[in-house]
Amino acid sequence: MFALTTRHSEHKRLLQMRERERYIQHGIVQLKGNVEEDLASFQQFGPVDAYIDISLRPANTSTHIRSSLMAFKPFEMASLMGTISKDMAVPYVMAELNNFTIRGQYMYEREDA
Repeated sequence: MFALTTRHSEHKRLLQMRERERYIQHGIVQLKGNVEEDLASFQQFGPVDAYIDISLRPANTSTHIRSSLMAFKPFEMASLMGTISKDMAVPYVMAELNNFTIRGQYMYEREDA
């Protein structure tokens, strides 16, 4: 599991939370806003198994979705559930060759609750 943040204060809080929950394998990545740097940060933990995005509208210009998808291992899934209103760059060839599933759904179905 990854927790993504751009704020330094939030990064510290997430690190403290990680110390309390050692039984969960996860990493904390402070986003730099650069696809290559963020991808390298993801890759230090190994390939990403799944990605759930619940980003808010202020993340419209962020590159984190592209970085996250580029860190995927083959045959994995991304779920886009945030409120980003701008089109995002998807690594198309990488998604195609590695058989990624990218699913978008706003919120959840009544049966999921």
